[in-house]
Amino acid sequence: MTLNPLLASVTLCLFPFALAAQDDTAAAAKPEQANPKEALAAAVKRMAKLNGVAFRTTEAQNSAMSRNIAKQMGDLAGMVIAGDTSVRGTWFDGILRATMNDDADEILTYRGRMVARNDDVSWKLRRNRLASGGKVPFVLDPGRFFEALQALPASALSVKNHRASTYKDKAVLIIGITLEGEDAQDFALSGALPAVSSGMGGMMMMMRGGGDTAQLPDITVDLALYVEPATGYIHKVKSRSYQQSTGGGGGFQIKVQGGGLGAEQEEEEEEEAKEKDDSGKRIYKRGLPVRRLGDDLSRMDYDVIFTKHDHAVPLKLDPKAKRLLKIANK
Repeated sequence: MTLNPLLASVTLCLFPFALAAQDDTAAAAKPEQANPKEALAAAVKRMAKLNGVAFRTTEAQNSAMSRNIAKQMGDLAGMVIAGDTSVRGTWFDGILRATMNDDADEILTYRGRMVARNDDVSWKLRRNRLASGGKVPFVLDPGRFFEALQALPASALSVKNHRASTYKDKAVLIIGITLEGEDAQDFALSGALPAVSSGMGGMMMMMRGGGDTAQLPDITVDLALYVEPATGYIHKVKSRSYQQSTGGGGGFQIKVQGGGLGAEQEEEEEEEAKEKDDSGKRIYKRGLPVRRLGDDLSRMDYDVIFTKHDHAVPLKLDPKAKRLLKIANK
């Protein structure tokens, strides 16, 4: 077969451009060469449109009041300092399933309705309560989380820090942002994250006197998002919220109700934490800025791991649960 000279000439001319296009595509997939602002915006948009995802969360509260009282209680500090709270869940086609308390408790939510069960109690209609009557811990709503991020003004998603890394053999860009002022308040009040606790873990404070006036939280939210530029998926989110404590009016008494030993708070290390290096540049650890904890500053850590992006298996629902949730054809 004889090759057409004109065709051969055109092919040879176009060959370098084809190689260049392939190189550009490969380079774009490399986190160190990706534009962090564009990668973040694309990833938030991508995650907000997911049809399903599995997740695992860990919540750790470190309230100023608990720390200050724990210092005075010595060996009894474990009654005040709460431990971590872990939740596993799957979100698919608007239905959210979550387990907590070492998978002993299970809940399902759909369009504002909720049912709960455990090993001893079948599905029961509940509202923010477990089958046993206990309070449901904060459960992430992946759709709400990314919709709340997407709803923020572009200026709120300004990249403060970024670095290329790997996460579970995936090339990622760890992007750090900080929400402050009204942006932080809107994000926190949207239900995207748990509220920062101002309570005392296993203790109950009984207020006497004074009013209960609603007040917007004085809050700062730091987020580190593990973005995979090649797919637009976010595989992990580390968040740390700081809230200034406000004094309540009137007197109060404290009654110990008990509670298990919690995670170490490392107060001394926190108080001595160095926020900036010798050149005055903010220090970041694991994608989050280091901040000192004063006597009146509470902190909440909330970490999320996402898996099975758009590949979460449709939930097989118990007939009773479907009836209570008023779900048809799912």
